[in-house]
Amino acid sequence: SIRNRLPDQSDRAISHCNLANYLVKMGKAEDETRHLLAAIIYCLLAQRHDFLVTLLNNLKIKMRRASQTGGQYALPPVAALLAQPEFAALQAFVAQRGVDIQELQEAIDELVERARQSAASGREE
Repeated sequence: SIRNRLPDQSDRAISHCNLANYLVKMGKAEDETRHLLAAIIYCLLAQRHDFLVTLLNNLKIKMRRASQTGGQYALPPVAALLAQPEFAALQAFVAQRGVDIQELQEAIDELVERARQSAASGREE
């Protein structure tokens, strides 16, 4: 896919985010969560904290909406995402950076938990 050939990781993050938005409108929630996670990973590793804030605010909204209907919004595990052929470019980017998958998962879990707490309290950050 073209988004995986974009030279700048920030552009890849934006592309995954845009695709996630389209997928949710099409009712493909599982695919949407995978692309949102990919965008978050690209932002974390490319140190695009400005865009990461936007992604996490979007995540809070999704979590709040899910909880209002008695559900829970969850991202897939990082290792599962990276094992999928569709995300080979992301896996290569993570490997190229020498990132430990477990440490990446822990960092994302921490961000997700903060977003979840913020969503539950109704506060904006």
